[in-house]
Amino acid sequence: MSNTPELIMPVAPAGINTSRLEGPLSTDRLSDAIVAVLGVGGSMTKLESLARCGVRRFKLCDFDVVEPTNVARQGHEAIGQLKVEAAAHRLKQINSSVEVTTVPLDCTTLSDEEAARIFSDAHLIIVTVDRFTADAWANQLALRLQVPTMWIGVYGGAGGAEIVFWHPGLESCFRCVMEHRYRLQHEASENGVSLDPASDGTLFQDIMIVDGIAGHIALGLLTRGEDNYFGRLIDELGDRQFLQMKLRHDWLLRGQDPVRHVLGISNENDSYFCWNTIARRNGPMAGPCPDCEALRGHRFEEQVDDDGRKHFVRILPETDALDVVRTIPGDAQVVPTTVEDETDSEPDSVSL
Repeated sequence: MSNTPELIMPVAPAGINTSRLEGPLSTDRLSDAIVAVLGVGGSMTKLESLARCGVRRFKLCDFDVVEPTNVARQGHEAIGQLKVEAAAHRLKQINSSVEVTTVPLDCTTLSDEEAARIFSDAHLIIVTVDRFTADAWANQLALRLQVPTMWIGVYGGAGGAEIVFWHPGLESCFRCVMEHRYRLQHEASENGVSLDPASDGTLFQDIMIVDGIAGHIALGLLTRGEDNYFGRLIDELGDRQFLQMKLRHDWLLRGQDPVRHVLGISNENDSYFCWNTIARRNGPMAGPCPDCEALRGHRFEEQVDDDGRKHFVRILPETDALDVVRTIPGDAQVVPTTVEDETDSEPDSVSL
């Protein structure tokens, strides 16, 4: 008889026991939710964490295949396999009852009708792409379908990262928050230049830091309205929908540390170092938002401040309701918090 111990291969459970997650999180809401993901490459840890919290239905859209460099950075292992198929396999290893719809296509090639057919039943869209054109496409998709959406990206060099989220209860869409980036990208495109940065230098550890925070936002959007921590999270954030994270202690944006600047931390305070997050409001708009005009019926009027600076004020249509919550069984209607604006700043582009 051999003394070699028998190797027992684990079998994925048919369902996840989430009983110890109850209290801050309404896991019953998650079992009925559908999460769509555009760009699966940098999404593996987010997907795994959502599956472990009880999300059972996913729609994954990505045309790319797993390359050797993805093993070190993104958590993939099956080199040569489509990323959507590799992700689906991993999710089923966590929970065999998970249902995954794979869309091995470039999302920007889908027509409006095709996109609506695939994504209109989603309760959350997560965008982790490395092209600005796909980010912009996703904003129009979110507004057309009225589906809560979040954009996640790491800045070039991995010194910092950002999360932008939107739901129908917020006035500013992704384009409103990132209007400066839209202008720069348009100018670069006109000159035949790409501002999409390479993701070289981004470590798996960097992605895990960002995904931990992104996971909180995702759970908040999926369970918004529940009487617990995550159910209240999004409305307590209000319109502070632009999150920036400091991943490297020496990261500067346009010559300054944006986290230190926004928090008002003096240079003499040596307790401040790294891994901080700020939640920022959208400041005065420099121009109208074409997406909100075309897809939401919003109008914008130019105003002049006392100091002579021009900005645009949003005029909502009478039928526009800013208290819509994407319905999941057991959902509640919530009116989002209204707070004063604050000026933001963002880099030209992000990557994953």
